[in-house]
Amino acid sequence: MDGRYLLFCPEGTDFYDRPHRRDGGFALASARAPRGWRRGSQGPWVSFSAPRPLPDQGWKVHVSTSEEHAEKTLHEVSSYCFTNGISFKFLRGPHELRAQNSKYADRGSSGKFCTLYTRNETELKNILTELGESLSGIPGPYVLSDLRWKSGPLYVRYGGFRERYCVTADGRRVHAIETPEGELVPDPREPGFRPPSWVPMPAFLAEAAQDEDDAEDFPFTPETALHFSNAGGVYRARDRRDGRTVVLKEARPWAGVDVLGDDAVTRLEREAAVLERLSGLDCVPEYHGLFTAWEHKFVVLEHVEGLVLKRAAMNRTPVLVPGFSAERDQEYVRWALDTLAQIEEAVRRIHARGVVIGDLHPKNIILREDGSPVFVDFEFSALDDPQWRAPQGAPGFVAPPGLRGTAADRWVLACLKLDMFLPVTPMLLRAPGKVEQLVRAAERRFRLPRDFAAGLLADLSPEAAAPSRHGPPLPLSPVAASYLSGRPVEDAALKAEIAQGIRLSATPERHDRLYPGDIEQFLTCDGLGLAFGAAGVLLALAESGLPRPVEHEEWLVRRTAEADEVHPGFYTGLHGIAYALDRLGRRSDALDVLERAGLRSPATEQEGFGLFRGLAGEGLNLLHFAEETGDREFHEAALRVADRLATAMAQQPDTAAEKVRAGLVHGWSGACLFFLRLHRRTGDSAALDLALRALTRDLDRCTVTKNDSLEVSDDWRTLPYLEFGSTGVGIALDQYLASTGTEDPKLLEARSGIDRAASYEFYYLPGVFNGRAGILLYLAQALSLRPDEHLRRTARRLVEGLPLYAGTHAGHLAFAGNHLLRFSADLASGAAGILLALNAYGGGRSLPFLAYGPPEAAGRTS
Repeated sequence: MDGRYLLFCPEGTDFYDRPHRRDGGFALASARAPRGWRRGSQGPWVSFSAPRPLPDQGWKVHVSTSEEHAEKTLHEVSSYCFTNGISFKFLRGPHELRAQNSKYADRGSSGKFCTLYTRNETELKNILTELGESLSGIPGPYVLSDLRWKSGPLYVRYGGFRERYCVTADGRRVHAIETPEGELVPDPREPGFRPPSWVPMPAFLAEAAQDEDDAEDFPFTPETALHFSNAGGVYRARDRRDGRTVVLKEARPWAGVDVLGDDAVTRLEREAAVLERLSGLDCVPEYHGLFTAWEHKFVVLEHVEGLVLKRAAMNRTPVLVPGFSAERDQEYVRWALDTLAQIEEAVRRIHARGVVIGDLHPKNIILREDGSPVFVDFEFSALDDPQWRAPQGAPGFVAPPGLRGTAADRWVLACLKLDMFLPVTPMLLRAPGKVEQLVRAAERRFRLPRDFAAGLLADLSPEAAAPSRHGPPLPLSPVAASYLSGRPVEDAALKAEIAQGIRLSATPERHDRLYPGDIEQFLTCDGLGLAFGAAGVLLALAESGLPRPVEHEEWLVRRTAEADEVHPGFYTGLHGIAYALDRLGRRSDALDVLERAGLRSPATEQEGFGLFRGLAGEGLNLLHFAEETGDREFHEAALRVADRLATAMAQQPDTAAEKVRAGLVHGWSGACLFFLRLHRRTGDSAALDLALRALTRDLDRCTVTKNDSLEVSDDWRTLPYLEFGSTGVGIALDQYLASTGTEDPKLLEARSGIDRAASYEFYYLPGVFNGRAGILLYLAQALSLRPDEHLRRTARRLVEGLPLYAGTHAGHLAFAGNHLLRFSADLASGAAGILLALNAYGGGRSLPFLAYGPPEAAGRTS
């Protein structure tokens, strides 16, 4: 999972939010800037800019430190910078420093406590020699993206000083630097020191780089990286002394800090002690020792051949195969129950050695070729401590606060058992009665033995699994109670209940967001836009015919006007906000926002070609306003977008499709929808040709799976979703076929394969962009264009599965967001998207630019 999500789960909250501060920050974070200097703040960073201007890019110095030495480090750095006129930034407090160095933090950013910006090589050398001397000996994590100066804590890299972006071949918007020819190219921030090829390395840095390359003799040859985190890597390696294959587990000092403040080295040393205690058990890899190299600690383990339990279950489970087979069900249940019995016995044997496992989950168990389980990863384990509670664990496999020691392990073992049949265990604590709802659902679906289900209910007792909240939960609304218990709820009543839950989650007193949503609200300051912000939620309420508070609409208008920088993109900013305001009946406000987006300067190719923030989304919105207002200026602006997209396709070879993030949101499918709509408006046959070419580019990124479904290929996996996946491509394909009436057998075969990709029984997430609601939107459009009883049954099954992802907030329904760790109300990942999907399934309006309505309205788009 994306470890960043764990940083936005403050204790006691129902929704993703900024981490609660546990400190007041460093004194300098609230200090006034010296005369002539400018103070700034962005996210966790505070900056002080010197009076002299900086270039757009150049050499920068990062300063690493530990929590213990942070105040001293900041004092030395700020004093030096203020004295010498060096612009710099720093993390505002100890809480932000710990988050930056935590186990799930970005490896490329870890260790960066302060950043100093240099104007020339002379200034760079002075900083390294003078500040390096005053900070010598201060410990801190190695900054993996940089070159270390001597023994630290200073690190150097070449990069951008101001935020500029470009779009990669696969559609990602990334930080950019400029080549001597004036082209913006990616500014890599991943592990590894890689200065741009056109930038000469100063002699003093080249010498430092040579010193870094003088590695000590290492007795192993790494062959494959099995896993990376900010704590270190796990590698399959060959022992050069005897040729055997082993696993090396690496720990970086001062990095991978957990909530107790322990770093990766502390945990690895504890793991080594546990492995020694468990020596001789066949359910644990053989332990070969602990050693230090390059200042990092390494544990050497037996290499276990086999699949992790999670992957083995996914390869076998019938819910990831289209269609029902009683024989396949029975075979899976037999295998799962036998495997779980072996795992339970292994847990008993480990407990008998005085070990509390702590971090027990299906990715920490490997099944040997004979099916026997081997437990790996004991860094959160403890010896002879019945009160031990692991400080953190895998989402969905963390015992309630009241359980400790082996009792906590047994509760998590029950989670693992449930996960084999219904892998939504992060939902267990999200509502009263959730345990029974999920266990009973798994029991019915797989016809599980009654004693097995009864054991799960006993192990996951309501007392132990009470929702983690402050105070008793509020009484449930009648609709929420019925929905969670499996009793029938009328569609209109369900939609009204979801809308009420959304309205009650609003925080109009806040400036950063109105409705709680995905963590992108905080990472991109996007509490306004369609995908993650207020515009998308209000649009979903309006399209569903449900009331929304006028003061919430006013909040959106006011905050959009007040915001200094709002991206022009459709799902990310001004174009989408304008579209939503227009659908809310606020055309004057919509036109004001659209004027701010700049009609005469459409998005550049640096923003991409898709719906999310690129040209296709902008062009579709311009066509919408051209049709709604009759204003020729919008039409002319849309034609300019069409020229840009056509030129981009002509200049970018079709082979580049292999790298594009194919799907409705980021891929060329959005451009296909744009050209189809342009053709409907102008009748220009060239637009149809361009639509097919754009569509083909995304179809070329799809592959036929072992289940005969057509899905987008993403290296080690295939994806069926709307944002990045084949049903997103299928949205465009269906509209193309309906618009042209073509009977092209290749396109019809592709559609059939995408229908199968939309026919799985289980999708892990509930949301629109990457989950069940997005699949439902694909089926809703398909049914509006081509009625089909199989697709109708499939859609109904998706609707019937949505209660699994429901919980309660303020006594009303809420739905889990990405990774199921917290609820979300937004359009892309949360309740607003689910509401809109239910509305489209009932024949109502859908996402912007999707076909909607009953079959006789085929071809209509929003």
